[in-house]
This record gives sequence, structure tokens and C-alpha cells, in this order.
Amino acid sequence: MYAGEVPWHGLGTPLKNPATAAEAIRAASLNWEVVKVQLHLKQGTRYKIVANRFAMVRADQSGQKAPHVLGIVGKDYTPLQNRQAFDWFDPIVGRDAAVYHTAGALGDGEHVWILAKLPGDFRVVGDDITHKFLLLSNSHDGSGSVHVKFTPIRVVCQNTLTMALSQGKGIRIKHTSSLPERMVLAEQTLGIIRERFNEIETSFKTSRPLP
Repeated sequence: MYAGEVPWHGLGTPLKNPATAAEAIRAASLNWEVVKVQLHLKQGTRYKIVANRFAMVRADQSGQKAPHVLGIVGKDYTPLQNRQAFDWFDPIVGRDAAVYHTAGALGDGEHVWILAKLPGDFRVVGDDITHKFLLLSNSHDGSGSVHVKFTPIRVVCQNTLTMALSQGKGIRIKHTSSLPERMVLAEQTLGIIRERFNEIETSFKTSRPLP
């Protein structure tokens, strides 16, 4: 889903205004969960459990004969459900706040991102306005951590997501049993984000213009 300017690829559900968490998760078709399914190795007519190996599949596909496997993970892997990711924003942006600008999934749901706009744009030079976004990027295939960071980049695709994740400071949270506790540190995260944005704004305003 996206609010405002149409992304270059023209994909997604357009919304006239920024969405609340409930609206965004529906518009972006992210209202599904993932489950861990024990892997088995077929040996003739029998199946043997593959120790400590699980397939990550979408719950809305788990009943299918051949569901799409998002990735293979170990027993300690703790998924962050899409709904949990949106709920994490509430203490920061305000419950039921209409601030979500883009959200979506890459592939069949292997990677998911959520982008919320923070209040207080800042002016760099003249009419050059920089927006403040809070980005959460999550993987359901076991390939990476949960990434939370500020960015001036409006994420709408794989390329802009990669660009946003490669710049600036952020927090990485591994998909382990401590994931829920680490995600609770929302206020600390917000403090880091705001502090860094203030540093960038001050830097821009005090930099000498190019000749």
C-alpha cells in the first residue's frame, strides 16, 4: 500500500491519506501469519524427522498440499508476525495514528517492510524539505534480523529498501527467544532516531553551500 505519490512501479493499493495500522495491514495484504513446520526427509515410503530444521510457511497456505516455503530455520528461530510489527509502532507514533505511508512484502512474503512518517519535517536549503520516516524491515525466511531505523528515504521497493537499510544508524534484533523483549524497547529506539535526525538537521543547516 502507499499514500501520496504513486511509486515508480505503479504497484500497490493507493490510499488518499496515510493509514492507521489496521488500515495499512489490510491495504498491503499483510494480514497473515507465518508458522514453523517440522521438516521431514522421505526415505522410500517413510518419513524421518530432520532434527532442528523447520520450514517457514504462511499460515494461510499451511493447509495446502505444497505450500510455498519462505525459508528454513532452526528450533530457536522466533518469528515476528506482521501484526506484531505494526503493534510495535503504536507506542511511538500513537495508537490509531494515521501515519503509515508505505508497507508491503517482497516475493511471496519472505521480506516485509513498514514505513511510518514521523512529525516534524526539516528544511535543508530553501524549499528542500526532508521527511522523517521510521522503517521496520523484517524477514520471514531466516535470512536476516529485524531492522528498525530512521530514514529520509520513502521505501516502495527492493531497491529503496536496500538503500534505506544501508545508510545511517539503526537497531538490529535477531529472531531468537529474546525478540519480544527486545522489541519492547520502543521508547529507547525513538530517542535514538530523534537524536540522529536532529544531528542531521543541524549538520545540513550549518554546512557551507557549495561554490
